[in-house]
Amino acid sequence: MLDPASKYVTILTNLKWVLNAFIEKILCYNSFMTNKTKTWLELATNDLALAQELLDRKKNVYYAAHYCHQAVEKLLKAIISQRTARIPFPTHNFKILLDQAQKKCFNG
Repeated sequence: MLDPASKYVTILTNLKWVLNAFIEKILCYNSFMTNKTKTWLELATNDLALAQELLDRKKNVYYAAHYCHQAVEKLLKAIISQRTARIPFPTHNFKILLDQAQKKCFNG
C-alpha cells in the first residue's frame, strides 16, 4: 500500500500533465488565450506548485490534496472561461463544473 505522500505525488504528476496538455491544445488549435483563462491557469499552476512544495517538505502532506483539488477546479473554470468568455458559475463542486464545461463546450 502506498503512503499518502506517494499517492499525492502521483496525483500531482497527472494534474501537471493535464494542465500542460490543456494549455498546448489552446495554443495549438486557437493560438489565442483569453486573459481570464490565463488567470485561471496561473492560479491552477500556483496551486500545483504549493502542493509540490508541501510534498517536498514532507509536512502537512494531506494539505497537498486540498491544493490539487483547487487546481482541478481552476482548470475546469479555465476551460469554461476559454470556451464561453464568461465567468464560470461560482462553485467548488466538480460535477457542476463538469456539467457546465460540457454544456458550454459541446452544446454551444
